[in-house]
Parts: sequence; C-alpha cells; structure tokens
Amino acid sequence: MRTFGAIVFSLLTAGILALGTAAPASATSASFLEFSTNGTTWSATAPSSLFPSSVRLSPGDSKSVTVYIRSTRPDSTTMSAAITRLASSDPNFRAMVTIGAADGTGRGWSKPASTVSACQSIFTKVHVEAYQVVPVTLTLTLSRTIEGATEQGSWIRFALLLGLSDAGAPTGPGGCPASGTSVPAFNHNGPTVAFTGTDTLFPGLIVAGFAMGLGVLFLVAAIRRRRVAA
Repeated sequence: MRTFGAIVFSLLTAGILALGTAAPASATSASFLEFSTNGTTWSATAPSSLFPSSVRLSPGDSKSVTVYIRSTRPDSTTMSAAITRLASSDPNFRAMVTIGAADGTGRGWSKPASTVSACQSIFTKVHVEAYQVVPVTLTLTLSRTIEGATEQGSWIRFALLLGLSDAGAPTGPGGCPASGTSVPAFNHNGPTVAFTGTDTLFPGLIVAGFAMGLGVLFLVAAIRRRRVAA
C-alpha cells in the first residue's frame, strides 16, 4: 500500500509537469500583433470594425480607411494580409462595388468585389522588424450606374486577415495567412447605399399635384358659394 507521503509527492509531481507543459501553449497562442487607427495609439486588441458604422455610399463615391499594424515579436518575422469572409446580399450589388487594398509600399490591388477570391492576398510574407509599422488601406467604391432606389437595402461585408509567421513556414492557399487575426470591415452587414431620390421624384410630384388640385377645387367651390350668396 502506498503511503500518504508518496501519494502527495505523486500529486505534486503531476501538477508541476502539467504547469510545465501548459506554458508553451499559452505563449504560442499570442498573435504578437498590435493595432492602431491613427498610427500613434496602439492596442493588442483588434478594432471591432475598420469602417465606421455610419458609412454611406452614393453612386461614384469612394470611402477609405487605414489601419496600422506592427509586430511585437522580439526578432524579425514575416507578415501576411488578405481579404476574407466576403459576402453580399446579392451578386448584382457585389459586381457594383470595387474593393481596393494596399499597403504603404504600393503592394495591393483594386478589383470588383465579384472577382475577389475566398481569401484574396494583399501581401504575403513581407519581412518586418520588431515594432515595424505596416499600414493597410482599404477602399470601397460604388458604381456610378446605380440610380434611384436600385439596390437599396443591399449590403456587402468582408474581413481583413492578418498573420505573422517564420520565413520558412507554409502559407495558406493563394498566399493567405495560414492563421492570424481576423478584423471585420464593418460591425454590421456593411455600408448602406445613400438614396439618390430619382425613383421617388415622380410619385412625389403626383402627390403634390393631387394636393394642389384639391386645393384649387375647394377654392373654386368657395368662390361659387360666395357668388350665390351675393
């Protein structure tokens, strides 16, 4: 039979081993990324969204936002960025929106959202030093061909995927980060289309004309009543 002391010793040993094996897991789970929306104030917590919730798009409009990223690894590493999780309310609206994505060196692209792949790389495994700042600018442009209430209520959404990796580590399909931090572009379904007013112009004129016609009829009737009374 094992003594009480032996049992206690075994439990302590098991606990120490468990703690020793748990530490590397927590260390490797860190993203080593910091984020800033102005290039001055930094946080290890990614923004809840990149674009403001009040963003609106009118035909021909472009809206841009820049997020700054830096690595907090003590040594140099590589950084990758991609657009992922693209979704929209309908294919027609997706074709009417152009997404642009670029870093501070000119790497990137601008293309209709309908042609953006499931994980569209912006840049892949770019060498960065510790605390080197990398700006990423996203731009949304709405086609000028939208008129009136066309695509009213339509939406598009996507996310920016950012990841760090060693130089020899594999990447995902298309050069996308194999893992990383996903930052949503919007904290809702996406930008709404600003109403141009074209489709409601004629109904509005009809209502106004009808009201004016009623006013004229009442006026004529009142004049006739006065003449009869006279």
